[in-house]
Amino acid sequence: MSLKKIVRICDKALPNAPHRKILILDGTQGSSAINQAKAFHEMISIDGIIITKLDGTAKGGSLFGIAKALQLPILYVGVGEGRDDLIVFNADDYIDTILDSIFTNANG
Repeated sequence: MSLKKIVRICDKALPNAPHRKILILDGTQGSSAINQAKAFHEMISIDGIIITKLDGTAKGGSLFGIAKALQLPILYVGVGEGRDDLIVFNADDYIDTILDSIFTNANG
């Protein structure tokens, strides 16, 4: 209920605010991240997602599950702990990186 109240107060302070509601999720959480994203989206209509800790999982975390379940854009991904490790998400680059890793490991 607190999130709904925050959205309501933002709208009172500035009409149509907040202009964008972005959910930040831990990419290592698997199905619990998907359930959390669904709950937040149902409550306040999320506009986009940032997924962190993708450097900490070899499976790509919950990125694909969240994208499929919510049909929301993934805006950024976190691939480390530094400021420069939050990068704009590009699906083609992400898939290429995964496939390169699979085929390099399979042939090497």
